[in-house]
Amino acid sequence: MGIMSLSKYILLLTITLCAHLSFAQPEKQERVERNGKEFFVYKVERGKTFYSLEREYKVSSDEIIKYNPNVENGLKKGETIYIPVADEFKTSAPDNTTKPENIDKPTGNTFTHTVAQGETLYGISRKYDVEVNEILKLNPEAKDGLSIGQKLKIPGEFTSVELDPVENDDTTTHVHTIYKDSIVMHVVQEGETMYSLSKRYMATQSQIRDANDGLKGGLRKGDTLRIPIRMEVEEILDKGDVLVADDSTAQEVVYKDVYNVVVMVPFQLDKNAAIEARRRSTEDRELYFPTKIGVDFLGGIQLALDSLSKAGISVSLNVYDTYKDTGVIAKLLKKDEVLSADLIIGPFHSHCVNMVADFALENKIHMVIPVPQGNKVLFKNPYVSKAVTSTTSKIRGLADYIVKTYPDANIILVDSKIKKDEYLVKVAQTAITENLSAHFNKPMEPKMSYVHNYEANHMKGLISKDRMNIVVAISKDQGFATNFMTKINGVTNSWDKYSADIKVFGLDDWEYFNSIDDLYKKKLDFHYVSNKHIDYDTAMVQDFILNYREKYGYDPSDPAYMGFDVAYNYVAALAHYGSAFPENVGQIRSNGIHTKMNIEQVQEESGFENRSIYIVRYNGFKLELVE
Repeated sequence: MGIMSLSKYILLLTITLCAHLSFAQPEKQERVERNGKEFFVYKVERGKTFYSLEREYKVSSDEIIKYNPNVENGLKKGETIYIPVADEFKTSAPDNTTKPENIDKPTGNTFTHTVAQGETLYGISRKYDVEVNEILKLNPEAKDGLSIGQKLKIPGEFTSVELDPVENDDTTTHVHTIYKDSIVMHVVQEGETMYSLSKRYMATQSQIRDANDGLKGGLRKGDTLRIPIRMEVEEILDKGDVLVADDSTAQEVVYKDVYNVVVMVPFQLDKNAAIEARRRSTEDRELYFPTKIGVDFLGGIQLALDSLSKAGISVSLNVYDTYKDTGVIAKLLKKDEVLSADLIIGPFHSHCVNMVADFALENKIHMVIPVPQGNKVLFKNPYVSKAVTSTTSKIRGLADYIVKTYPDANIILVDSKIKKDEYLVKVAQTAITENLSAHFNKPMEPKMSYVHNYEANHMKGLISKDRMNIVVAISKDQGFATNFMTKINGVTNSWDKYSADIKVFGLDDWEYFNSIDDLYKKKLDFHYVSNKHIDYDTAMVQDFILNYREKYGYDPSDPAYMGFDVAYNYVAALAHYGSAFPENVGQIRSNGIHTKMNIEQVQEESGFENRSIYIVRYNGFKLELVE
């Protein structure tokens, strides 16, 4: 597939990223007749493209341009265009006085409204053209929030409300949106998770826990939760007015035609040049390895920006070589291009990262770290996010997967007895216990065997022949990993345990330990948790490889994939949220081609971490993505 296919894929991802925003509903829009042809009157919104208009209005971009020749070079926010009405929308206008399904028979001077999913008091008041206070007088219990199915008395007789169309003249008004907290009551359904609830109501998992006394008993089907949500309030203001919310905290969102993105990478071009100068003419020319990492990472970024430009997103890219030198960083932070940045990607090394993180906080510029980094840099700094999932988050994700998939298994947690693994093993033990308690809806003692001795004779006594055996070994040590896999393989070969069903779970580091026999991984159904995965059989990865190869003349490496995923997701979000981007980093969600993005704030007033994971298993000698 060519560049256009990749472009369309990225546009679809853009639509997914912005799915929580409102989109036009053509059948309800203003229509006019011009020269005997019917048109929708449409005012271009921020971020709209010909591709998105084609999807919504079921007409080609050529048709739109035909009747609006002024948009041939692109759409501009705020301009009014006329879109031909497609056949499927050529129906009689809907009768706005039709009684909705959730309206009960009027009684006296009121009628009854049944609260539907996602409804708020403000939305209901707008629907029936009554004040919120009037609804609350008849329904005082609604002050504490609404629940699905709740009956509300609405004053007056049922009428529909139609908003007057906004005229296209010099007095055109702007619609500004602010958000205030509200509470809805939600009954937990089977299969729902904290993640799905947080996405459904656009509230963080920590906010939901805080609103429900920490959810110490876990998420249980049938429980009623208090969910903090954002209640949309629209104010029509005269052009040029400044919006001031009741709490004086709301600010008008500002968008730019061109966004300034700064990339800081340790290309170490000086060392590469020195190596090149010493290279003999008979030797193959190869980049210095750190230089190649930086070049490939930048290549992925540039390919992402090329693709985003097709969606109408313009970026001024400023790239700097940090040389791994804090002195160089100090000079870069004084440059006008850096001081005026909208987003900083990088740097790579801890001592440089800490300097830039302090700068980001002071200047309120968001920075994203594209390499593994400890969470300390996120503390009390909401202007920093990590694109790489931490090892502790991976272990917690692994524990969640194990309990969700094998809740009744015989779980054996193996301690490597290596000092540097102590904390990680403790994280695994706690996470498995908490997930089991949540799954069975009651506090539980660790439902697992926690062993320090993984000798064959000792392990034989722990293996069950009647249940699935999940053996979890959390370690980054290659010596332990190799020794352990050899010994556990010996257990499966023993005559009395030969029929036992055993699955081994570990970290993605083990995938790169060549000392572990692949036959053992196959035989032991080895699973590992990772923050990245490239599925070369998918069309989007194949497209990326072909386009990267066409642009640069060679195949992409891991840093190239990472560069693409980071730049695409963060720049797309930046363009979509404008000056409100730093407050909305936690909304970034994407499957990516290398790294999924599930960005969450680690705690209030602190930074953000990518919490996404992949679970990969050996299916024969082939790697298979299972989650």
